[in-house]
Amino acid sequence: MATPAASGVPAPPPQFPPGWIFAGSNISQPIPADQLAKSEGMEAGCYVSFAIAVLFVAARIYARCFIVGTFGFDDFFLILATLMSLAIIVCVPVMFNYGIGKHLIYVREADYFIGRKWAWISQIFYYAALGCVKCAIVALYHRLASQKLHKFLLKIMGALVLFHGIAAVITTAHMCNPVSIIWGPTFPNGCIDLLSFNYFNAAFHIATDIMLALIPIPILKGLQINRRKKIGLVIVFGVGALTILGTIARQVTNAMALGNFDFTWYWSAAELCTCIEVNMALICTSVPALRPLVKGFLKSTNGSSDPDNSYQMKKRSKFTLGSKLENGELKNQSNGGYSARIFSSAGKKTELNSTHTGNGSEEHIVPPSGMVKNVDYSVEYSKA
Repeated sequence: MATPAASGVPAPPPQFPPGWIFAGSNISQPIPADQLAKSEGMEAGCYVSFAIAVLFVAARIYARCFIVGTFGFDDFFLILATLMSLAIIVCVPVMFNYGIGKHLIYVREADYFIGRKWAWISQIFYYAALGCVKCAIVALYHRLASQKLHKFLLKIMGALVLFHGIAAVITTAHMCNPVSIIWGPTFPNGCIDLLSFNYFNAAFHIATDIMLALIPIPILKGLQINRRKKIGLVIVFGVGALTILGTIARQVTNAMALGNFDFTWYWSAAELCTCIEVNMALICTSVPALRPLVKGFLKSTNGSSDPDNSYQMKKRSKFTLGSKLENGELKNQSNGGYSARIFSSAGKKTELNSTHTGNGSEEHIVPPSGMVKNVDYSVEYSKA
């Protein structure tokens, strides 16, 4: 191979071995079929993971808006995260068209720098997407929490992940001074320590994923639902911990790409892991809100409802029912356009207070302080 001086080619960037020359305008050697298939598989994996995530998010939004009849901050942040994931997907075909997924010997110099530029752009949206997903999870937990301490801690957690997301986006967008170094021949000179930056963010995301997997346990413990449902909800919320595997995989592939002069080949795996991590987070965040949709589907196919379900209401405004049981029938009070008849399996006088805030499908009944006695009721709601 001719040297740069002999061929009149400018000296190569510092990350390339001495004597390296990019492919010319006419690449004589065709890309091997196995390498081309691997590159196409990596690119296709990005699209498939996004498509699956969109299906879950769409099902969640449908359940929240049309079945439950409400829309919260968690839904807002989840939609925003989905848009950020869409932005990542927009970057994928461009970077693969400009050399990502190919060994450097098959990449033209101009294409190499353009492909690296789009890889950098996708990482800006990656940090924005993860920040929005974690804000959505915290907002969901805050909506379910009943104790002031839990709500206070969740507000701190929400502020932490929000500020980290903003800081990560700003740092990534300005990781080199000037920014044009990113797609220039002197990269990474003039840039922050990229590996240390990635290690720090990976540690932060893993730590917050573990915390978000454990937070629901004390919150769900306070709900007056049977043990089977509590265990089920803990498992559903704990599924989010699977994103830790995505974070680890992305960090490993990211470090391999940044530390190797054959960047275009190794970044294809890093980009795939980026898409999988973000889209897996979208799926895990959507799953807990799908219960009303699944329940309605099962009811329509089986012709029966869940015997363990306590009640289901569709009302945007806040209302409270308070009544006293006399001779097995509850004389009701109504507010917000609803009236209720409640029948007890026991003929004893009982006080019942139920509050629904119209904030979602995961309503909670907070037990009063002291002794709690469970009594089975059947509840019928009708317009007053």
